[in-house]
Amino acid sequence: MLRKNSIIIFIIGILFITVIFYQLPKNDKTTLVYISLFGSFLSLFGLILAYYQILSLKQLSIKTEKAVTISNQRLQKVLSISELSKSKKLVEEIQHFLHSDNFSGALIRLTDLKETLIQTKYNESLEKFTLLKAYKTILTNTAIDINSINSSIIKKSCDKIDKALIINNLEITKSKLIEFENELKFKDHDIR
Repeated sequence: MLRKNSIIIFIIGILFITVIFYQLPKNDKTTLVYISLFGSFLSLFGLILAYYQILSLKQLSIKTEKAVTISNQRLQKVLSISELSKSKKLVEEIQHFLHSDNFSGALIRLTDLKETLIQTKYNESLEKFTLLKAYKTILTNTAIDINSINSSIIKKSCDKIDKALIINNLEITKSKLIEFENELKFKDHDIR
């Protein structure tokens, strides 16, 4: 469109210069005057063309910026879903370790879960969820469960570990993580 308009403006300009040239008195109709008029027109035409190209680049820049923002939002959403899926898998591993009375393995994975939950807390896409009381309770319960298992391992008395309570806490955690994940997957959000 810009090219077509440029060609039309150029042709009209040449015609306009030619008309002005033929309107001049006979003694001013020299090649030098025509070249001077033509040069002035080309300078003006170049400025106008540069202005339109700058406007076009500005619009392209705005469109590119919007596309990059949308892509970043989508990527952030995918990463958030991935973090939640990772956390769900950790919960399943911890439950498996607990059922197998592998408390050292459960402790290691619980620590990994806590770290992932804390990292998730700082994810902007998940901010709406991590500010909820339920999320804070999950973090607190995870820390308590880590301390419980850790204390029992240190004292070498695994009888004091309330596996049922820890597994119940993990089920609550997993349910919340599934809710958060589905919320991100299936609902449109205004992600900043």
